[in-house]
Amino acid sequence: MGDDRRFIEGRWVAKSGDVFMEYVDDEWKAVTEESAPTLAKQWEEAPPSLNGQARSVVNGVTMIWNDQIKQWIPESEPDEATLAQYTLGYGVAGYSADDQTEPVEDGEKKEVPAEEAKEGKGEDKEEKPEENKQKRGPGWLELDESKCTTVYVSNLPTENFTLEDFMELMAKCGVIMDDPRTKKPKVKLYRDAEGNLKGDGTCCYVKHESVAMSLQILDETRVQDNVIKVERARFEMKGEYDPTKKRRKLTKSQRKRFEESQNKIFGWEPEKSRAYRPVCECTVVIKHLFTLEEAEADVLLAEKLKEEVTETCSRYGLVKKVHVFENNPDGVVTVTFDNVECSDQAVRTLNGRVVKGRTLEVSLWDGKTKYTVAETEEQRERRLRQWSDYLEKAGSDEEHQEEQAKTAAENNATDG
Repeated sequence: MGDDRRFIEGRWVAKSGDVFMEYVDDEWKAVTEESAPTLAKQWEEAPPSLNGQARSVVNGVTMIWNDQIKQWIPESEPDEATLAQYTLGYGVAGYSADDQTEPVEDGEKKEVPAEEAKEGKGEDKEEKPEENKQKRGPGWLELDESKCTTVYVSNLPTENFTLEDFMELMAKCGVIMDDPRTKKPKVKLYRDAEGNLKGDGTCCYVKHESVAMSLQILDETRVQDNVIKVERARFEMKGEYDPTKKRRKLTKSQRKRFEESQNKIFGWEPEKSRAYRPVCECTVVIKHLFTLEEAEADVLLAEKLKEEVTETCSRYGLVKKVHVFENNPDGVVTVTFDNVECSDQAVRTLNGRVVKGRTLEVSLWDGKTKYTVAETEEQRERRLRQWSDYLEKAGSDEEHQEEQAKTAAENNATDG
């Protein structure tokens, strides 16, 4: 090959006379005639290599790669100003293999500005985490014991001992963690192939402090006729790593909900006073105030009941709202007062009262029961038909009254 070689688009290119050769797949190959004109232009733009050595410019210092010592060294002795700038950028004097960039081929100039070198924003530092991820293949991971909140308990009773008994025992030293997937406590009693208890188990706590407490309090205590042994759980890697058996990670929303539920366990809320009453108890539920037949016969029954109930209940306090559930077979009407004292007085006074032969059942609303009953298609058609008849009748009555008034006026005029 010719002595002049240049690094173009990730490969070495050599020129011998008017012929271009490229180094591909560990061998030199002639360049096709179609790509030769483009390559000739790139050849002119690419810087020539000097003695085939890789070069890089770092903070104004031209570095060459020394293949024997496997590190970058300055091409020539730098002056004091250039050396000071280099030292300022890397924070150490001299040139160390740990601080250098990776070697590049001739023609690839890799400049790293001083600001990026200070702030750690260089390309090499950005690529390191990605490189580490690629190097670390799938396999077992070692668990940091300082973050482990699981204890291993041995010499447990093997008869008349349940998982609930084990949970009650371990809960003395802290809150047991719930599995975010199954929502069940993370406790386990080990069994043999026949399903019999082996006498050991594990318990996972929410807080790391619970582990130390269980080691101090529960270790060497007597459970039935056994003296149990409590120690930090040590998880060993067994068998070959099988990525198909790896549990799927929690999503961001699942992890957030799990953390919130764990924090809520240790959250503090002021105790409610003994005199506290829920807001729902401001509402009174009155049953059997009307029947479905009465509601179907009178299209204005709901409005009439609202007026009557509001007037009656105003004796006990400020009435904020009255709701008539027309389709409820129990004839339900709810009344919302301003405070629970008013609702209590209404219940004491109205409960058991007889209205049209029906005994009223009056109580405070529990905040959960729904009294709305969906209207059937037949009921809807009947209601619309009755409303239409009512409007026609009301219109006829108005016309009749107008005629009577007109006749009376004419009679008065004649008499006059």
